[in-house]
Amino acid sequence: MSSVPMETFSVEKNHQQHQMDVEAGDRIERRQWVLDSPDPPPPWKELLCSIRDTVFPPQLIHNKHSSSSSSSSSSLRATAKCLQSFMESLFPILRWGKGKKASKFKNDLMAGLTLASLSIPQVYIKPSLLLTPNWYPLNIVLGCSFLIFLLIARFIGRRNRKLFWLPAIAPLISVVLSTLIVYLTKADKHGVKIVKHIKGGLNPSSVHQLQLTGPHVAQAAKTGLISAIIALTEAIAVGRSFASINGYHLDGNKEMVAMGCMNIVGSLTSCYVATGMYKLYSIGCNFIMIFDKLQVTISFAKILLNSIRPGIEALGRLPTTDIFCETNQYPMAVKAPGILVIRMNSGLLCFANANFVRERIMRGVTEEEDNGVEGNAKGRAVKLVVLDLSNVMNIDTSGISALEELLRKLLLRGIELAVANPRWQVIHKLKVAKFVDKIGGDKIFLSVAEAVDGSLASKMSTTHTLTTC
Repeated sequence: MSSVPMETFSVEKNHQQHQMDVEAGDRIERRQWVLDSPDPPPPWKELLCSIRDTVFPPQLIHNKHSSSSSSSSSSLRATAKCLQSFMESLFPILRWGKGKKASKFKNDLMAGLTLASLSIPQVYIKPSLLLTPNWYPLNIVLGCSFLIFLLIARFIGRRNRKLFWLPAIAPLISVVLSTLIVYLTKADKHGVKIVKHIKGGLNPSSVHQLQLTGPHVAQAAKTGLISAIIALTEAIAVGRSFASINGYHLDGNKEMVAMGCMNIVGSLTSCYVATGMYKLYSIGCNFIMIFDKLQVTISFAKILLNSIRPGIEALGRLPTTDIFCETNQYPMAVKAPGILVIRMNSGLLCFANANFVRERIMRGVTEEEDNGVEGNAKGRAVKLVVLDLSNVMNIDTSGISALEELLRKLLLRGIELAVANPRWQVIHKLKVAKFVDKIGGDKIFLSVAEAVDGSLASKMSTTHTLTTC
């Protein structure tokens, strides 16, 4: 009778051993999925694909693939469809113009006429109001030449520290040289405009020049009223655009009063009459952009800091799950005995953070062994370090060298190293650098849970073998 329980115990033991063998075989198969992954596309191919997706629409690429697999009878129609898609991508009006209705076209016509009635008169009126002549090529040539000189001086000052003074005096040099060139070549007599003498003081009053009598008063009043309405419409439209961007309310009545007072006072003090509100909005937006640039600078500095000194977190398994989370965030997470799971919170393991990551991991191993647990005054002996590379998108030679140095130091202390969930580019470069051969293909896992379970199963099988012996 006593032999029956022994046989039952033996059957259960064999069943458990069979289950462990099946799970080990599944882990080996999933490990091969990681090791046998195809090579990622080279950078030049990624660049070409990016250019193709940017230049050509998705419909054109789909039509190209479908036409290559179609019969010869429909190849002409497929080619025509590809050409149509290409033209629509270059000229969007061909795409949305097919569904355009005459009822909607009148809105486009009114918008075009409004812009034309506003822009065309400005082209002819502004030169006469500002007393500016037509465009002369020597002006732009002379101006661009000294602009290029300023940029070159700035570049030289940055490249050569001994010539730091050159960018500072470059504006003065450009003024002196331009004045000397104009004086020697008599360029002011050949169409180049110069400043000449600048009068000091404030603008004189022009109230005495105001004339309310004469044959052209009515015509001038009508023209002024139309110009004021158009200028007010333009200023309010621009102001509403900036208001919607910056999230504040715009009162059209206040705009009209402010613009009217500004132009009336300006007309009586020899000032140029203009729609100054647009310039005010632009200046205000530029001040807002200064604060936006400050925020961008802070964000960029934070990104650099996280890249140089990424977070290194110890992970533990949540009870009754296969999910590994940070033990600081989830105190209920349990660490496996003798196994230290570490995750790097950075998308790139490179020269900027490789040494820092290696030192932090070694420090974590030392702290884990020195902390100690209940019933073991000497501390916890770490036998395996699992690197969770799920956040690492790419790696360079410095990062690979840091991993090799980490592997060497861990082996000297009798600790094994395993890699879990490496990304496509990462596992490809690790295979090319022969790091997989150094660490062993059996130390590459698809997930952290498989790495931990595989290590625990290996310990159990070793213990079972020693017990059997």
